[in-house]
Amino acid sequence: MNAQQRYNYSAKHIRRMKLFEREHLKPVFNALHEQIKPVVKILREQGIEAAQRSLDVIHINSHLAAPIRDIYKDVGLYFANKTIHDLNQSVKEVKAGFGFNEEFLREILAFFAQYLLNKAILPISETTKNQILQVISEGIANGWGADKIAVTLESPELILWRARLIVRTEANKAMNYGQQIGEAKSEWESTKTWIAANDHRTRDSHRQVDDVMVDFKERFVVPIYQGAKNPVQLGVDLMTGPGDPHASAGNVCNCRCTLAFKAKRDENGRLIPKKSTEKIAQLVY
Repeated sequence: MNAQQRYNYSAKHIRRMKLFEREHLKPVFNALHEQIKPVVKILREQGIEAAQRSLDVIHINSHLAAPIRDIYKDVGLYFANKTIHDLNQSVKEVKAGFGFNEEFLREILAFFAQYLLNKAILPISETTKNQILQVISEGIANGWGADKIAVTLESPELILWRARLIVRTEANKAMNYGQQIGEAKSEWESTKTWIAANDHRTRDSHRQVDDVMVDFKERFVVPIYQGAKNPVQLGVDLMTGPGDPHASAGNVCNCRCTLAFKAKRDENGRLIPKKSTEKIAQLVY
């Protein structure tokens, strides 16, 4: 792709992801609000110390499972189908429907259950707990009463910010896995190209891998930077692509990048058939 084609490809991808965000933002917002409600209730009825103690016994992750699972189902299925469609287009095979939806959904939900309940639901809940503790601590330091702390915890702006970050980050992870299982259904070896948004919001590490093409089984070498004004490189992430759940948060959260897939050909222009049919979960995860 040339620069204009990558820009158009990225713009279309960002529009699609915004649609997913609008669809899933409210359920995640409501789940976060439900996590906070028991603490707010204790704050108003029993006071600050009781609310602090309650965080050790309240299970605050139960409300998130369903909305996060729905993100994986919708986004993962979309990108699984898009990936195999793009690969078929690259070999000029036009097929009416793929017949993989039920199989894709089984693999996506199995992946979610095996890998991401501990890597998504529990970490998000732990962050919520830490956020509650921080607000309570700031309230105590500023001499606030229980009611003012409760109002701050229930601030729609605070919850909305976190809900949007969660939806964007988990949608990227769902996209990543959907792309993996979609590619696994192709009979040809393939390449993948990193497509960055390339605007003022694009992080430096992702600008450096924009337009980098590797074989599907290979990983992108993505720098890990710390600091905004004078960033220092701390190392690299070896990523399957945008949204790789094993990468550092700085290379995953709020990312708007995607991948473009193409069937691989040899030096004579002939398609290269796959030699292995091993499951994608075993291959890259």
